Amino acid sequence: MGRVITGLVLVAVVVLSAYNTVELRRLRAEVTTLRAGQEQARSEALSAREAQARELRKRAEEHLERAGELLSQGNVKAAKREVQKSEELLADAARATGAGDLVTQLRDKAGSLRERAESTAEQWIERARGKGRTARE
Repeated sequence: MGRVITGLVLVAVVVLSAYNTVELRRLRAEVTTLRAGQEQARSEALSAREAQARELRKRAEEHLERAGELLSQGNVKAAKREVQKSEELLADAARATGAGDLVTQLRDKAGSLRERAESTAEQWIERARGKGRTARE
């Protein structure tokens, strides 16, 4: 009787070991599948953020171009508003992707245009003051 029980226990141990091996392989395959899905989801999320940032940068560039046109027409206030809109869009793009080289370059360009607008405005004010003095004299 003892041998029968020992045999049954031995068979149970072998069956449980085989079951554990099969279950372990199944779980490993499931983990691999889940990891692949997680990587794909990360990649898709990153692509979506990058697409959003590209669109924001494109809109910012359009505002900067408009600011340059307005500045060349002498409309300093409108040019400043366009530069501010551009800076806001660039900040949004930076938040979307964690900022990149292009965002930094565009911010520098926006700052340069703002300085140019302010300088041009100061020159025009000085000219206007000079013409006012000449007209009075």
